[in-house]
Amino acid sequence: MRPAELGSNAPDRRWIADVDLGEEYALVVTTNSGLWSYLLGDTVRLATREPPRVLVTGRTSWSLSVAGEHLIGAELDAAVAEAARALGRRAVEYSAAPVHPDARDARAGHLFAVELDGPAEAGPFGSALDAALKRVNADYAAHRSDDFGLRPPDVRLLAAGSFARWMEQQGKLGGQHKVPRVVAGPERLASLLAGPDGMRSNA
Repeated sequence: MRPAELGSNAPDRRWIADVDLGEEYALVVTTNSGLWSYLLGDTVRLATREPPRVLVTGRTSWSLSVAGEHLIGAELDAAVAEAARALGRRAVEYSAAPVHPDARDARAGHLFAVELDGPAEAGPFGSALDAALKRVNADYAAHRSDDFGLRPPDVRLLAAGSFARWMEQQGKLGGQHKVPRVVAGPERLASLLAGPDGMRSNA
């Protein structure tokens, strides 16, 4: 099934013979009859049919959809990397969170905490990230149309080593732990953003 259909009562289930090449799917193990099924938590893309080759692109938990934009992990990775390249930098780490509408802004949005391999300005990075997300995801582009459904990304650029210190504070420093690419809400990034290094930008 496609990641956008997770949680649906009647998702469009496919098997390897009828999936679309290059499309993202959530991987499910099931019986031939479909009597039971188990969601593995991985997102995959069929690269070739002969022989069948599957590319693991991320996790179903690495998705942002606060307004129906359905951004998946592979799209987030690609957009952050593209925005960094636009500034002549490389993304070292990043984490993102959904931002819900509030009294100040009736639109939902996304918060991105990003560590680059050198100094950069948050404003240009946020603009490049917004443009990249529009390019890789049509739903995001539609919701960002005329600034109606989604606010621009709220970007915080962090100093070198910020993510390593954050992971160490949580007792999760080391190769067996991965930086969470998507967290449940901005409060989960509060301790990461608490330092003086987080430059803020709304694209």
